[in-house]
Amino acid sequence: MRIFLWLIAAALLVVGSTAAWVAWWPHSDLTKAGLNTEVGELTSGSRFGLRPGMPWREADQIIRSQFEPEFVLWWVGTEEEKARGAGKTSSSPVLSGQSEASYRDRSWRNGVITLRLNDGIVTEVRWWYGGPFYIDL
Repeated sequence: MRIFLWLIAAALLVVGSTAAWVAWWPHSDLTKAGLNTEVGELTSGSRFGLRPGMPWREADQIIRSQFEPEFVLWWVGTEEEKARGAGKTSSSPVLSGQSEASYRDRSWRNGVITLRLNDGIVTEVRWWYGGPFYIDL
């Protein structure tokens, strides 16, 4: 009976310590977004290692170093004349004019990071994370 109580106490200690670590320990921006069900946009400052004013190729490399996008959607042109594309690699064309690239994070975080661009320069970073293990059908 004593061994059983010790095992229960040890299990509670492990679960409690893990919960405290997740709640209070500093995490990466992606982990925070995934745990906190975040939606946001950024026009100045930085988030996820991304900042407005950086070249798209650099931003693309930063995103790909943090997670493997399930797919990348991009568009170039005005609303009336959008050229669209999709893929997993960074072989998308150099995005010129007004354009956008969205990266799908299908990890446990389940979210999307979108870069709004002007002539290949990031002008805005947007993100949507539905929370940990959110089921998207």
